[in-house]
Amino acid sequence: MLLYSDIKTEVRGRCVDSDDLLTDAWFNRQVLGSQYDLIVRTGGYWLNDSDTFTTEDGEAEYGLASDILVIKRIVDTDNRCVLQRILEEDEAFTDPDRSLTNQPRAYFGTYLKTVQYQPSAASQITIVSSSASDTASFACRIRGKLASGIEIPETRTMNGTTEVTTTNSFVTFSITKDLVSTGYYTVTSNAGVVTNAVLAPEELRRQHHWIRVSFDPGDAYDLRYDFLRNPLRVVGDTDMFEVPDVLEDCLVNVFEERARRYYQEDAKADGVLNRNMMLIKERMNFAKEKRDQSVQWAGDLKRYEGDFMGGLIGPLEA
Repeated sequence: MLLYSDIKTEVRGRCVDSDDLLTDAWFNRQVLGSQYDLIVRTGGYWLNDSDTFTTEDGEAEYGLASDILVIKRIVDTDNRCVLQRILEEDEAFTDPDRSLTNQPRAYFGTYLKTVQYQPSAASQITIVSSSASDTASFACRIRGKLASGIEIPETRTMNGTTEVTTTNSFVTFSITKDLVSTGYYTVTSNAGVVTNAVLAPEELRRQHHWIRVSFDPGDAYDLRYDFLRNPLRVVGDTDMFEVPDVLEDCLVNVFEERARRYYQEDAKADGVLNRNMMLIKERMNFAKEKRDQSVQWAGDLKRYEGDFMGGLIGPLEA
C-alpha cells in the first residue's frame, strides 16, 4: 500500500514541481477529496461492511455504527425481507399518529446524532478523558431532555482521568467538546452500563447515524444493515491510503489531476499578477512623467511671468 509521503513525492515528480509549489498544506486539503473521488468512481467495493441490531418493543429509533459513509440496505434476517426506505409523509397515510405496532417493514433515511446510544432510562451523564492533561481548560457541553420533557443545556469542566458527572438526569442528550483534546473522551450513562459515545482527540462531536423504523416493533427482530464504511483517515506522512493495490495507480492519477489543475491555475494567477504589476508600473511611470512635466511647466510659467513683469516694469522705470 502507498504511504502518504510516497504519493506526494510521486505527484510532485509528475507535475514537475521543482519549486515545491504544491505544499503539504495543499495536499492535506485535497487528500480526502481524491480518496472519495476514487470511491465514487469504483463504488468503493473494498469498504463493504455490515452490522446488526435487535429491535425492542415500543422503540423505533436505533443508533448505528459511527464509521458509516452510506447505508446500502436494511434486512430483516428473521423474516428474510428487505426494509423499504420511505419518506415521513408516506407513513402519515398508514399510521398518522404512529400508534401501530407490527413487524418493521420500512425505515426512514438516516440522520445524525452526537451519540450512538441514548440512556436506557433517565440518567446522569459521566465523562472521562484518557489523558490527565484534559483539565480546567477543557469542557463538554450537553443538551438533553429531562423526564419532565423539558430540554436544558449543561456544561461540565473536564478533570483529566477523573470522571465528571452532570447534575441533571437526561432521557436523551447530545454532547460536544469545546476544544480539541489530548485524550479520548468516553461518555457513559446508567452507572456505566451504557457507553453513549467515544470522542477522539480531534473530534469536537461524533457523527453517529440513526434510523427510525416503521412500524414501531412489537417484538424483538434481528435487523442487518449493509453499508459502505468511511476509509481510514490519512493525516501523517506515514499513513497509508485504504484502497486495493490494483487501484493505487488510479488514486495517484486522481491526485495528479487535482495537483496539475492547481499547478496550472497557480501559473495563471502568477501571469495575472505579473500583468497587473506591469500595468501598475506603467501607470506609476506615466504619473511620474506627468508630475515631471507639471514641474517643468511650473518652472516655465514662473520664468515667463518674470520675463513679462521685467518687460512691463522696465519701460516704466525709464
